[in-house]
Amino acid sequence: MKKNRIIAVSLILIFSLLSVSPEDVWGGPRRRIPKDRRTLEGRIAREKRRLKEIQAQEKKLLKRLNSLDKQIYNTEESISRLEKKLSRLKEEIQALEKDLTKSNRYLARLKDRLANRLRVMYRARHLGHLEVILTSSDLNSFLRWSYFMRLVISQDADLIRKTKESIEAIKTRQDKLLKKEKEFQKLKKVEEKAKKLRESQRKSQKKLLAKVSKNKQINMLKIKELERAYQEIKKMISRSEKSRLLEKGRPRILDPELAKLKSTLPWPVDGRRILRGFGPYLHSKSNIRGVNKGVDIAAPYGQTVRSVLEGKVVYADYFKGYGRLAMVNHGKGFYSLYAHLSALLVESGQRIRQGDLIGKVGDSGLVGEPSLHFELRINGESIDPMEWLRR
Repeated sequence: MKKNRIIAVSLILIFSLLSVSPEDVWGGPRRRIPKDRRTLEGRIAREKRRLKEIQAQEKKLLKRLNSLDKQIYNTEESISRLEKKLSRLKEEIQALEKDLTKSNRYLARLKDRLANRLRVMYRARHLGHLEVILTSSDLNSFLRWSYFMRLVISQDADLIRKTKESIEAIKTRQDKLLKKEKEFQKLKKVEEKAKKLRESQRKSQKKLLAKVSKNKQINMLKIKELERAYQEIKKMISRSEKSRLLEKGRPRILDPELAKLKSTLPWPVDGRRILRGFGPYLHSKSNIRGVNKGVDIAAPYGQTVRSVLEGKVVYADYFKGYGRLAMVNHGKGFYSLYAHLSALLVESGQRIRQGDLIGKVGDSGLVGEPSLHFELRINGESIDPMEWLRR
């Protein structure tokens, strides 16, 4: 019995020792490094995925902004085409109305003549062929009377024919006028619809711009995009100047004739308030640093933009990052650029003089407010426009 009790106590002690943890025995912490490492690696992986998702969302947002800007451009181009069609239709309607007024006056004169003839014919209703024969003194007299009567009848028939033709012509013009007026009203409705769409697109764009203006990452992407656009334009100029540019390694010296233009060029828009000058700048909201390749001049929406010098338009279309862009080659590697326009008033290949209209001030190309982005370049490289504009 005593032996059995000893065995039982021994078993209890063994089991109690087995249930004690190593840190209770040795007084040290449990070694959990492998588990902590896995947890940390998992957190890092999750953060990386989250960062990628955020970057993808930011890129998607910027892509949406660019897409919206392009949509606004297309809508405005559509409105511009509609306005031209409406203008032509209006001119056609006015011409038809003028022509119709003339036709009605002509018809009124014909009707008066016809009424006079009918009155004369009524008074002479008793004078027939028999009366002519009886009143004729001889054969010659009869023949003369017959000739004059045939002539009168022919003229009367011609008058009636002209009157009928005039009535038919007026009816045709009236139908044409009615058709043109219906077409005008239809186009007017399409134009109104397009303008509403543009307003809706502009509101969406403003909301998105407000959303991204404080986002540091998106502003960095915008700056990179502008830099890419700058390089693309530089390549475009290089291709245009391929035969004229100096060989690689040789210094590019400013042409003496161009140097004389400094501080003489007229301003492209009225007003001289600079929103952002040439060179490095700090974004006020996102605190991002960038480099402005030209100057941003404040101007009201729709104000006319004029060429600073005579030359040839080498580009006039939408350009990503610049919106509506006009680029003019002034010769000797000297170019001027006019960006963010609301409308282009020139075409590629067109020759222009100093002071000719280029376009109208706008906010295309992801800018927050209406302004003109103006650049000057020599051999593709940007130069400070303020050194060339009149002071």
